[in-house]
Amino acid sequence: MDLPDFVDQLDVPDIQLGGLGIWIHEREFSGAPDPWDGNGLIVTIRCVAGGADVWVHGPVLRVDELNNWRRQCAHLHQALVGVARLVCVAPHLAVELNIDDQGRLAATVDITPDHDTQRHRFAFELDQSHLAELVSGCEAVSRRFPERR
Repeated sequence: MDLPDFVDQLDVPDIQLGGLGIWIHEREFSGAPDPWDGNGLIVTIRCVAGGADVWVHGPVLRVDELNNWRRQCAHLHQALVGVARLVCVAPHLAVELNIDDQGRLAATVDITPDHDTQRHRFAFELDQSHLAELVSGCEAVSRRFPERR
């Protein structure tokens, strides 16, 4: 996946979690009313930590996947124990958030611009307050791009 020329002009990500930033640009098929084609999103994703900087751009995230993750993260924020997973149909991104019984929040991000030739895994220790920001960012995206059912 080639990055578009505008990446150097990106502002604050729509969704931020530690070194993971996700910018939502548009629907992949803006006129599609059905759930399968209508929920695909064109996104730019960047994950950076410890000298590594990985970018992905394209239709690798769906509104329904993001909404499912938002619900899991909201529950995790309330319960303060458990796991929330962003599972994508496209093999370019997977995120797992885990709060252990000591209240520590850990994030694991698996990201790749080319799933045939590379794999990148990032691990972050985060503060629980990141969950509220994450849920808020996902909610804002859901308002911009309502899920098509």
